[in-house]
Amino acid sequence: METQEDPEEESAAGAAGDVVARVRDAVVAGLEAHRGALSLPPQEYVVAVVDFLSRDPMRRRVARTLQVRVRAGDLAERRAGRLTPADFRKRVAFEID
Repeated sequence: METQEDPEEESAAGAAGDVVARVRDAVVAGLEAHRGALSLPPQEYVVAVVDFLSRDPMRRRVARTLQVRVRAGDLAERRAGRLTPADFRKRVAFEID
């Protein structure tokens, strides 16, 4: 007997992945665009955390959490123009759970 994934579940998983990717890109763009001074040593991290809630209105809960992490020194280097957008994005770390 051969089984297949439910197309609706697969489509929902793909859509959720797209949402996470768009949010990740928006957070990175926001960090990259920051122009204010940071009172952090260069080796310290700036961390942004985004919770994604379940769709079930009766049982709202955190379904996934995205963590975006970058060193303050990398933000300063990008702000000063010594780091290209592509190189900056390579230094940003992501974690989803």
